[in-house]
Amino acid sequence: MKRDIIIIGKSKIPIRKGALRKQLRVPENEKIDDALLRRIVKGKAGGELHNPYTKSKIKNTPLLKKRANLALTLKKLRK
Repeated sequence: MKRDIIIIGKSKIPIRKGALRKQLRVPENEKIDDALLRRIVKGKAGGELHNPYTKSKIKNTPLLKKRANLALTLKKLRK
């Protein structure tokens, strides 16, 4: 998986591009819904969530919560 570096202010953040998309099994041509990201961040680690893209359940892991939180933060920065 390709690694990118995002520069915010004076800090450099290394990320794995497409890791959240792959973990959620979202197709390349679809956007990840903000509501799903918020449910992941608010949900309990170890719990399960309904995935609207694959019609299955996703296990909410601490790493998934971190990736969803970063995605929401970066979406806010773009606006």
